[in-house]
Amino acid sequence: MLIISHDRYFINKLATRIAVLTPTGLDLYAGGYDAYAARMKAPQPVKRETKPAADNDYFKQKETRRQQRMLENRAARAEKAVEELEEKAAQLEALLAREDVASDYKKTLELTAELDALNAQKEAAYAEWDDAQKAVEAWDGEKI
Repeated sequence: MLIISHDRYFINKLATRIAVLTPTGLDLYAGGYDAYAARMKAPQPVKRETKPAADNDYFKQKETRRQQRMLENRAARAEKAVEELEEKAAQLEALLAREDVASDYKKTLELTAELDALNAQKEAAYAEWDDAQKAVEAWDGEKI
């Protein structure tokens, strides 16, 4: 027998099974209305919405691009530092080649010491530039 009613008391006294229409279809519950209400009040497992893979991929790609830009910027800064040190060294060498400086022993020693320090800085800058370039190349190799 099928009974359709809004009277909960009537359904609870007469029904042995309850059929509920849901957006996903028909759900059947054994027992009266009280049994159905108790099941509906019971805590339902919480469904966590997972972000679609596209969102996760977007953030991964964004992070990847950020890391690549950082490596490229590091290489560019190192290259610029090398160029600046090369210019300073060329200026010092030109100054040392001048006749008035070459004849002054103290000035020559001073400029030579400065040039030696600059050459040491240049070597360190070249090493940093080389490391940065290798990191960029390794990063590009991983992407392929």
